[in-house]
Amino acid sequence: MKSVFSSLVILLACPCLLAQGPLVPPAGPPAPGMKTLDQIATLAEAGADARTIIGDPGGFYTISASGSYRLASNRVAPAGNVSIIVNAPDVVIDLNGFTISAGGAGARGIETNSGARRLTVRNGTITGCAGAIDGTGTAGAEILHIENVKAIDCTAVVFRVPANSLISNCQIRGVAGTTTAVSAAANCEVRGVRVNLVNGYGISAGANSVVEGCSVHGATFHSIAAGAGALIDRCEVTGMTNSGNFHAISAGQESSILNSVARGNVAIFGIYADDNSTIQGCVSSGNTSPSGASYGIFAGDSSTVLNCTASGNLSTNASPGQQGGAGFAISDGTVVRNCTATGNRGAGIWIQGKGSYIADNALSNNGLGAGAVGAGLALGNVATRNRIEGNSAIGNRAGFLVLAGSIQNFFVRNTAGGNVVNWSIISGNYVAPITSAVSSPDINGSTGGTPFSSADPNANFSL
Repeated sequence: MKSVFSSLVILLACPCLLAQGPLVPPAGPPAPGMKTLDQIATLAEAGADARTIIGDPGGFYTISASGSYRLASNRVAPAGNVSIIVNAPDVVIDLNGFTISAGGAGARGIETNSGARRLTVRNGTITGCAGAIDGTGTAGAEILHIENVKAIDCTAVVFRVPANSLISNCQIRGVAGTTTAVSAAANCEVRGVRVNLVNGYGISAGANSVVEGCSVHGATFHSIAAGAGALIDRCEVTGMTNSGNFHAISAGQESSILNSVARGNVAIFGIYADDNSTIQGCVSSGNTSPSGASYGIFAGDSSTVLNCTASGNLSTNASPGQQGGAGFAISDGTVVRNCTATGNRGAGIWIQGKGSYIADNALSNNGLGAGAVGAGLALGNVATRNRIEGNSAIGNRAGFLVLAGSIQNFFVRNTAGGNVVNWSIISGNYVAPITSAVSSPDINGSTGGTPFSSADPNANFSL
């Protein structure tokens, strides 16, 4: 009790407990005691944002120190010169929603020079310039990141980036002249880029690059092309117009093209992959070419093609043969499984090689256009030792066609029906018995059907 009492005496004696001001409020309405949101934003603009302001609306601006920069207004690039040149490493330029536009012929947007490394440009628009962003002006240039930038009506290479760079969520529209929308070196990533109406190449990426979630419409040369070891995934190419030897989607050796679409293009190849590659889940449809040898999907030696569709591809050549507007074309040691080829002017699947495995594919209504001769599946005159198994050829000009010179090909468990000719196979090949299927009577219950007229489990059937 003594201790509690002593403490109470000390507290009562402490001057800090005395009244510190009047209890009666001042006259008049109460004044605000805190800063408004606008005041806070103004303070943040003045002090917290450490980015250097690029405030001059025109002329030539040089960045010579590392750090973050932002536009404070639109800029006009001088004729024959560049709007912003970067000479320092580790620079971030935020266009801040503003636009860099051309002030005359030869005006350019943003470029790198000696000393620039690891540049990032984001959030704005570049219009009318010869080149929008070029990060290759430095010897040994490295890592340019372009994010959320629109480029409109440019006249030269729009985005040019060095190895190991990233271009993401950008839009490119209306590129004049014969040029390239995106030119990326090796080991780059191009993601979520949309290209429309480019008079030249769409997206060109080097070896071991990734092109993902992109679309190109209205290019005149290769629309999406990547080097060896590339991944092209979930991309779409439409409306390509060039009549030369160009591809809508293509990749070099040991690449993967996945879940992508080439539709309505004038192109000799809708989708092309070089040797030792994989094409899976892709669609090539409605593509045309004046060439007598054009294909919806082409796979090089030792490749794999799975779950793909080639439909309505055609050649406008007067005498296209089996290869003119074929659905699929393969050469040596390739696997084609669970694919669909329908309505192509040429063969559904054209094989000109050896040792491939073609299984469980649906081939229908190929070779039915004016002057077309396409079969469901056709083997060229040097095809040999290919295994043709479990395929269905229905309603084609010919079901299964083997041309002179093709020998030792192996046919088991295939089905042909409703073709002008179901089977046309020269001697020297291995063909399990071809049997006419027998229709069953009415079935209503748990049993029924008619025994097959061949006991051979590898028999081929005509319907």
